Amino acid sequence: MKTYLQAILLISLTSVNSSFAQDVVELKKDEKAPFTGLLFTEAKAKDIKFQLDERDSFKLMLDSSTRSLDLMNSNLKLKDEQLNIVIEQNNKLAMSLRDQKDFNSWERFAWFALGVVATGFAVYGLNQATR
Repeated sequence: MKTYLQAILLISLTSVNSSFAQDVVELKKDEKAPFTGLLFTEAKAKDIKFQLDERDSFKLMLDSSTRSLDLMNSNLKLKDEQLNIVIEQNNKLAMSLRDQKDFNSWERFAWFALGVVATGFAVYGLNQATR
C-alpha cells in the first residue's frame, strides 16, 4: 500500500513538471523557437514578474480589506441590535419601576389612612375607658 501511494505521488509530480516545462523554453541567440509567442529580455521578464507579484499582493490586500469591512459592518449591525435590545429592556424596566412606585404610593396612602383610623379607635377606646 505504501509503495502504491509513493508511485502515485511520483507519477503526479513528474507529470506536473513536464506540463510546465512545455510553457517555458530557454533560447540561445539565433535559435528557432518551438512555438509562437512573445519573447522578453530577462530584465523585462523580471519587471513583468515584479508587476504581477505586486498586483497579486494588492489584490490580496484589497480582498482582505473588503473582508475586514464586511466583518466590521456585520459587527456594527450586531452591536446596533444589542443596543436596541438594551434600550427596549431599559424602557420596560423604567415602566415597571414607575408602575411599582405608583402602587407603593397608593399602598402608603392606605397604610396612613389605616393608621389614622386605628389611632382614632385607640383614642375613642381610651376615652370610653376613662368615663
